[in-house]
Amino acid sequence: MIFNNIKEAEKALDIIQKNKKGKYMHYPPLFKNAIVELGIKEELSVSAISTSLNLKAATIYSWKDQHNRGLYTLKGTYNVSQNSLDMNKEILDKLHNEIEKIQSRITLVEQCSKVGMKVTA
Repeated sequence: MIFNNIKEAEKALDIIQKNKKGKYMHYPPLFKNAIVELGIKEELSVSAISTSLNLKAATIYSWKDQHNRGLYTLKGTYNVSQNSLDMNKEILDKLHNEIEKIQSRITLVEQCSKVGMKVTA
């Protein structure tokens, strides 16, 4: 799981939170790792990430610490619950559907351009 921007992370978080089961939130390790990697790539502060995602800064610091200790690279980390696997699948399915919609729009614009039609938003 890789996020290209904070908006993608927000969409994924929304899906995870909608699928909450039980008293506490359980974030998939792939999600936590992707958040930390996004912060590194985009040079986002913990405060900026926690504000954007409406999570406690302590949560992000904990994920960052786990990432820095290499816990997200251990094979055992990815032996997650069925609920986490289902959430990851739902996130990936929704992103895949968005990609398909965008690709079909691109194809339509390309076809219109070939026959001399101009497409505006």
